[in-house]
Amino acid sequence: MKIKSTFLEGFGASFASFKLIRKNKSILFFYIIPFLLNIIILSVLLYLAWTNIAPFLKSYLAGDAWYLKLLNALIAPILLVFLLFITVTVYGFLGNILCSPFLNTLSQKTQETISGKKKPEPFSFKGFFENFIRTFKNFFKMLLIIIIVSLFSMFLLFIPVVGAALYSVIGYITTSFLTGLQFIEYPLEREKYTFRQKLRIAWKFKYSVIGLGMSFLIVSKTIILGFLGINMGVMGGAIIFENNIKPTLSTDEAE
Repeated sequence: MKIKSTFLEGFGASFASFKLIRKNKSILFFYIIPFLLNIIILSVLLYLAWTNIAPFLKSYLAGDAWYLKLLNALIAPILLVFLLFITVTVYGFLGNILCSPFLNTLSQKTQETISGKKKPEPFSFKGFFENFIRTFKNFFKMLLIIIIVSLFSMFLLFIPVVGAALYSVIGYITTSFLTGLQFIEYPLEREKYTFRQKLRIAWKFKYSVIGLGMSFLIVSKTIILGFLGINMGVMGGAIIFENNIKPTLSTDEAE
């Protein structure tokens, strides 16, 4: 079956979530709880990043020497942008971990609204604990991938003029892809795919996944929608999965 994957469709999937909420009001409850938790999580992370980590990084570039001023002019903006990306990424992953029971249900309700078919999954403390551990492990796997890609891309900084820009672009795209992956991971997890299989499936739909992740990174920087970013991303991931990914999947394709 032909793979349907476009950046614009992935980017717009998060915003399509509002239309589904109007269609199925029962989803709203699972929007409210993560929303309140996300306000606390994002506020704390931004406070820590800009009051502790940012001054710490800038302290290494402080000084009156001409070369320190040059390094400060060249590297400081990149460090601050990188710090912002990491902060938003950690917010996305941490929010997913702490809100995972509600977000999993939100993802499932979204699929049910689209397909019109209900697939009840009774709550159990064993399932809750397993879901928490799975999300926690995957957080570190994705963070490790971001760090590895960032380290291997650092040689680009030595390319005159365009090096820093290329480094930032590659880091942004990598972060967008892995952020989008965490949102389509909920339905993929319910289908019992392994992390490696999820990566392979996400790569097949990379344009949609990157668009989904990038929309979250942008939305998360806005004043009001930022606290809804994870909810929008989870619903967007379920929309992409149900409409585009699920029809193409089989056990053989994921192996």
